[in-house]
Amino acid sequence: MNPAAHSLLRPARRHAFVQLTGWSLLQAIPALQSGRQVARAALGPNPPPDGSPR
Repeated sequence: MNPAAHSLLRPARRHAFVQLTGWSLLQAIPALQSGRQVARAALGPNPPPDGSPR
């Protein structure tokens, strides 16, 4: 394992690593939602039933 990654998983730093991971996931939510909205707008209200691109 990478020494830098291994040091993050030591018990003393595990709490900080979990907090950083949780915060990163929360920060990613708006970007994921906007990407889904753009994809939905590009496909229109009803995507093709056979799954093929338009």
